[in-house]
Amino acid sequence: VGGFSNNSFNRLLNGPSSQNETAALNDKLEISRRLAASGIPSAEVRAVFPGNLSFGTAEVLASCAEIAAYLLRPTSNPCFGKPIFGRYSKGVVAVERSLGDGNLLLGNGQVIAADTLAQEIAKHYQK
Repeated sequence: VGGFSNNSFNRLLNGPSSQNETAALNDKLEISRRLAASGIPSAEVRAVFPGNLSFGTAEVLASCAEIAAYLLRPTSNPCFGKPIFGRYSKGVVAVERSLGDGNLLLGNGQVIAADTLAQEIAKHYQK
């Protein structure tokens, strides 16, 4: 049986609530909430962008300047950033530390200006 038939059959068996659960798996904040509510440890969410989001005590970043300032703060690093929605490792970044000159050392050894990285992050959330 083809993929379309299998997908239709799975939807018929599992119903809409299962489809909603699958959609929730792509939402990093929702998954973090569910894991915490179940007592399952997960990575701490320390900051969120864009500014219309919130998550517990995580710092809300509303602009490129706020993203860059956050990343340059020594207490913010090391950190690992990923898009809120999506799968796999697309769009992730590991920041090892601030170099003290407006630049960041990434996990892959690359050096990048904090402003440049902030703009790269923000461009994916512009309306």
